[in-house]
Amino acid sequence: MKSVYICQIMSSFFLAKNTSMSSLQKIGSYIRRLRKERKETLHQVAKGTDIDSTILSKIERGIRLPTMLQLRNLGLYFEVSEGFLKSKLIAEKIIKDYGSNEMTYSAIQILNEELAVYAKNTKKNE
Repeated sequence: MKSVYICQIMSSFFLAKNTSMSSLQKIGSYIRRLRKERKETLHQVAKGTDIDSTILSKIERGIRLPTMLQLRNLGLYFEVSEGFLKSKLIAEKIIKDYGSNEMTYSAIQILNEELAVYAKNTKKNE
């Protein structure tokens, strides 16, 4: 299951490799799109997710990132996988912190290889 999330992170990074971060759909923009598709107001989503509308607005505008609890609540509310939202958030943090360059891409490839070995060893021990 974790390898699925790594694939989602890598997909976001591969997309970012040749794209500026501002043109990617960040987690906040994604949440705003989900809200608008449902034709709901910030206040409706805030009430349904137990997230203050001011905080939700900041998340949508990219001023702040959601917490893990907020991601869980948003995932439940919009019926979107919590794992997908977390993967999207992690990918955004990687790109923000390390940029979209060959070194970051290489690090993600190494991580993917190490996780594959970890997953293989975990299956053996079960």
